[in-house]
Amino acid sequence: MSATYNEAKIALCIRGIIPTDEKYKKMKAIWDNCKALGISVPIEICDFFVDPEPCAQVYAEGMAAKLPANSIKTIDRNSSNSYIVDLRKIPEDIKLIVFEISY
Repeated sequence: MSATYNEAKIALCIRGIIPTDEKYKKMKAIWDNCKALGISVPIEICDFFVDPEPCAQVYAEGMAAKLPANSIKTIDRNSSNSYIVDLRKIPEDIKLIVFEISY
């Protein structure tokens, strides 16, 4: 999951990043083999990837990953918002967190 904040044409998106390591390569190989054989991709593999197609959200550091909804808390203040990311609730595969700001 990602948190998005939109106000005054500014958007904040928070995502985890899973390095494209051996586990990623194995999951991607299973995905590719299932697609090539025309069979359903196992739910465990689908849940690993953020987008319907692997590699849709890949950074130099790794693949974008879902953050659990309960891992991001928003604190609204008078003139600003704060976001707390609870690292204890982040899956162990996620090694980095990216904060994307668009305007």
